[in-house]
Amino acid sequence: MILVGKGRITATGQTATVTGGRNPIVAYRPSNCSAAVLTEGRSGTTFTFNFGIYNPSSSPYVDYWIYDRVPPQKPTSGVDFVLFDEAGNVTFRADSTPMVIAPPGLEPSGRTYAIAPSVGPYWREDVNIDINTEGIPVTQRITEVGGWRYGGGGFFLDPRPTNDHFGLNSDGVYDPSLSYWVILDVTNH
Repeated sequence: MILVGKGRITATGQTATVTGGRNPIVAYRPSNCSAAVLTEGRSGTTFTFNFGIYNPSSSPYVDYWIYDRVPPQKPTSGVDFVLFDEAGNVTFRADSTPMVIAPPGLEPSGRTYAIAPSVGPYWREDVNIDINTEGIPVTQRITEVGGWRYGGGGFFLDPRPTNDHFGLNSDGVYDPSLSYWVILDVTNH
């Protein structure tokens, strides 16, 4: 996979977009906040990644990098080295920036890592239903929401309490750390 786009998000609801996409993935690195891709969308070969920013402090932002498969068509000019598969599809171009999986462990000095997790923020809602002294059911919801935060050389989920509730009838949770995620080295990308 190769780098096909990059940018910066500064507010919830902003999107990262790639046109001409095939199977893109997005990696990101939050600064002064936690973040998550809330939704992914597709219209033909245009893909969008809608971001949420959580628990911001001073000047929060999210840098992102989008990687995709190498376009199958042969470049028309400007590339000295191109590799093809048996079917004649391009599999490598010397003018591309390849996706690099980071080695295990904390980010070393001088490197920049980003996380490419499954879609969705962490959320948890505990639902407590009690009967008050008048015999009326009373529902209490305790809700936490958050995304991935970078700190101490690594990434971690950073949920915080919120007064926005999902209205569930019973306890529920979504923890993206239990799904797939990969750390990429995006130094100089």
